[in-house]
Amino acid sequence: MPNLKSAKKRLRQNERCAEVNKRVKTRIKSTRKTFLTAVSEGDDAAKNTAYSSYCSALDKAVKSGVIKKNNATRNKTRAAHMLEHGIVEPARKMNKRKSAPKPDAPIAAGVESSDEVAALTAKPATEAAPAAEEVAADEPAAKEPAAKEPAGEE
Repeated sequence: MPNLKSAKKRLRQNERCAEVNKRVKTRIKSTRKTFLTAVSEGDDAAKNTAYSSYCSALDKAVKSGVIKKNNATRNKTRAAHMLEHGIVEPARKMNKRKSAPKPDAPIAAGVESSDEVAALTAKPATEAAPAAEEVAADEPAAKEPAAKEPAGEE
């Protein structure tokens, strides 16, 4: 519990603001739900009316400072895409599952070192690209540039 007079006042203000913010966010959620049901039913007039009320709720929330401008823009864009294509939920990028981390212990029975594990799991090299040692052996050595003579003395 605050002791200072200004802190008590700030606590009262925060409680009032939290109540207003909660009402605004609830309105956004309810208009979004009505929009989604209208899109799933397929009635054009109901979809357009629900879309406009949803956008209006988002704009009012931005105006009162409950949500950020980019958040409202993103939600309106997704809603417009759903309205245009008749999709109930927007397509979202799915995170690909990363493969399980490789254990430190040997995988196969009878394998004792990590070098053996690497040799067993290594991909075979393609014959299209020769090894760097073979390429260096095939090409003649580069000529060294001749030393420059001093230009000042003649």
